[in-house]
Amino acid sequence: FSALAPAAVAQILQASRLVDLRPRQRLSAQARDPQGESYCFVLAGQMAIVLAAGRSTDEACAAHQHNQFVGSFGPGDVFSDGYQNVASGQEGPVLDCVASTAVRLLITPIATLYQRLHEHRDWATRLSQTVASSRRRFLSQQEPTRRVVQDFFLRRGYGSSRRVRVAEMSHCL
Repeated sequence: FSALAPAAVAQILQASRLVDLRPRQRLSAQARDPQGESYCFVLAGQMAIVLAAGRSTDEACAAHQHNQFVGSFGPGDVFSDGYQNVASGQEGPVLDCVASTAVRLLITPIATLYQRLHEHRDWATRLSQTVASSRRRFLSQQEPTRRVVQDFFLRRGYGSSRRVRVAEMSHCL
């Protein structure tokens, strides 16, 4: 947002909302914008992307053994909540985002975002690069050899840790 004029940032902030999530809280449990899709800017914390066993809003279900942790987004990343449109009413596993750690998101309606993108072409280019970078990082996390370790770290909220203390070497990955 540093490339935008203060008035444009103020317009985005006025139309957006800050959402704080506790660890294991699902993004889908939050009230969505009645206008539809929004973009989520990760300001702090880490969001895990899960293939969830169901659409329950119960936080205990977010750590359920049948959920598969398939990736993450961290500070500076941007993602759409449009996946919730596709998954609604779907039976079986669905894609969802769960807070691995305490998370703060800036959630901006797509209409507001598109309006600012059309008015500020330089910012549109920078945001497009950020979204592409987030997507590339997510796709790189899909390598099969990473899945077990990634699932372990994200499930326990270690994904953003700089150090992990191993208490029992026999259980160390």
